[in-house]
Amino acid sequence: MTERKLTPEQIEKLFGFCCEHYVNQYDLQIELVDHMASSIEEQWESDPKLPFQEALNKTFGKFGIFGFSKIKDRKEKELRRKYSLLLFQYLIDFYKWPKALLTLALTIFLFMIFRLTNNVQVVTVIISLAVCISVIGYHVYFFEKFFEVKTSPKKSFLILDYMKSRQIMVSGMYQLSWLIGKIVSDLDNINHPEIEFALSFFLVGFILLLYIYFFVVPQKIREHFTEQFPQFVMS
Repeated sequence: MTERKLTPEQIEKLFGFCCEHYVNQYDLQIELVDHMASSIEEQWESDPKLPFQEALNKTFGKFGIFGFSKIKDRKEKELRRKYSLLLFQYLIDFYKWPKALLTLALTIFLFMIFRLTNNVQVVTVIISLAVCISVIGYHVYFFEKFFEVKTSPKKSFLILDYMKSRQIMVSGMYQLSWLIGKIVSDLDNINHPEIEFALSFFLVGFILLLYIYFFVVPQKIREHFTEQFPQFVMS
């Protein structure tokens, strides 16, 4: 007996079924359709005459009361974990040889500025303001021009939605930068070499973290998406 397989029309119905159940991200749809197709064909191995819709209903029932939402949540957590680890790996690289030389040089440079100006508060506030302005400029101009991926035909992808959701953190980074400047400006008696060097070390690390968060990780996400779905990337 010929083994029963899904037809292209039935596979297309599976994609439509995903949309009906609020899964619009194409990369997630592919995973779900593959899973459902395997399950349906397994059922047909024992019962070749089982109607497609009945096999689909049985397959969907295996996902439980939450349907596809549980898998969607799991994939989103995997993305957050993956790119959070990537961020910290790149940050740690700046404290390993040979990049540690650059980190140390920047720290010493900022420390010398603190020593020469003898006004830690003013320098820190200026740096915080510069970071705030840079963050706003990145959100308004830089991200859309260099990192946002436009797809053709226009489709939604979980990985791209995640990258866009990261931009919500722009306001958090802006507020954190402002808060650092505010805290330091309100402190007294911090014009001491040990405190100045520690603050220099912290500020350089913070700026490196922002650089990796806003530039390195989005570039990696863009590269990963292009590798997986080159046919959808608009040139």
